[in-house]
Amino acid sequence: MNEINNPIPSQYQTDNLILLVGTNPLPNYVAARVLWNGKGKVYFLATSETHKIAVRLVRQLGLSAYQIMQNIESSRANQIQETVSEAIKGMVGSIGLNYTGGTKAMGIHAYLAAKASNKGIVFSYLDARSLEMSFDGVGTFRISVGRAVQMGVEDLLKLHGFELKEPFQTQPERLELVYAIWRNLDEWKKWAAKLRDKDNKDNKYKLIKTADAFSNVSIPQFSDFPNDFTRHANLLELANHWGYKNSDKREDLAKWLEGGWLEDFVLDKMQAIAPQCGFNDGAVVSRVETKDPHFELDVVAVRGYQMIVVSCTTADKKDLVKSKLFEVYLRARQIGGEEARVCIVSCAPDSGDSRVDIIEGEATSDLNPSSQIKVFGKEDLPDLDKKLALWINEQPLT
Repeated sequence: MNEINNPIPSQYQTDNLILLVGTNPLPNYVAARVLWNGKGKVYFLATSETHKIAVRLVRQLGLSAYQIMQNIESSRANQIQETVSEAIKGMVGSIGLNYTGGTKAMGIHAYLAAKASNKGIVFSYLDARSLEMSFDGVGTFRISVGRAVQMGVEDLLKLHGFELKEPFQTQPERLELVYAIWRNLDEWKKWAAKLRDKDNKDNKYKLIKTADAFSNVSIPQFSDFPNDFTRHANLLELANHWGYKNSDKREDLAKWLEGGWLEDFVLDKMQAIAPQCGFNDGAVVSRVETKDPHFELDVVAVRGYQMIVVSCTTADKKDLVKSKLFEVYLRARQIGGEEARVCIVSCAPDSGDSRVDIIEGEATSDLNPSSQIKVFGKEDLPDLDKKLALWINEQPLT
């Protein structure tokens, strides 16, 4: 079980707890951890489509006392009400209904059935924007649960049934070279253009990976670069020295040199601000890649159960930066729900049609996420740690 510091007063915790299972299990997971007192059972109202999610919740919560009510259709009012009513009749002790998950029809008709039972049920809802648990009945009571449940990145992935393709990175690599690249960014990007060749088959520029192509790229001789990099005559010599000795590995190296280094730069900054941002211990990692469905996240941090995702790109054109931001926004919400927050660190300028404020304004208009997204550009890189911390600490948590 993950660490928990429960702020919910005992009168709002119940012996029995009914949860409505939707496509995102995170709200149910948090509700079960803070609202159930462990004396009765946790009841999951699920459809045939969400039954497997309920099973996963049971496993992740480590429950031994539970019941999955699965024979319902999400839009059949009578069936939902009858199922909930029958379940309530058999419950002994206090009862709670958290109606955060499931469909709107499930929420409405489960609520009506519970209300009609006249058993003094505790009704609650988890607000994804404020990370507060809201209780209604006689008046309304709200309390922050943002730090109540401490989760890791892998915990969040397991909750969704995602399996890591390989272990994520917990420490930044080659920092001396990374910071040298940042100091010489404009010149570096010009050199990095040599890492792509035009493929005659599909007329697209692809990363080089053959030994011949690597041997034809000279190593740039910037004065403040580490000797372990500049002492090599060409890219093939460097690749062999660093252990990238086959074509796939060489392509990985080209990808890192072209722009992957920025992930190590950002990971270093995120780990530096971990204490002031309240990230969970060890929950700041990079290069998160899953098997099926396959997707990648650049840098991920978790505070409480709120996921912060930082996408990284050396692109400086509006369409490219927006495209990557949209992709990571959808992935982040798929894992971290509406509670997730997303930003992108790019090389977008502070002037022209691709400047940071234009990208952020258009993205906000398209996605309507309020302050849930942020765009950082080239001019933000010198003070990126401070600017990341400022934006993260503006997000609701406590």
